[in-house]
Amino acid sequence: MSHKADDTGKIQLAFLKLAGREASEKELEILTKLLAEQRIYFKGAPDVANKLTTMGKVKSKQKDKQELAAWTVMVNTIMNLDGFYMLR
Repeated sequence: MSHKADDTGKIQLAFLKLAGREASEKELEILTKLLAEQRIYFKGAPDVANKLTTMGKVKSKQKDKQELAAWTVMVNTIMNLDGFYMLR
């Protein structure tokens, strides 16, 4: 999230690091739409965003829990693609 790029650039970087290739235009379109939808959802459900972002042992320094939750869902989606599993 701290990478100095717009959403498309950040999504492309995450995709490249996780799947080992650049996302196609269609994949970028889907992931960008997902991110926008998740932002809306978590803005309306801050308690859910807080629960999602406080799981686990590592504590995030990110102040905006709704934004972090939206990016968490988007990155988790990339990690559920065959390209991620096959790369690992």
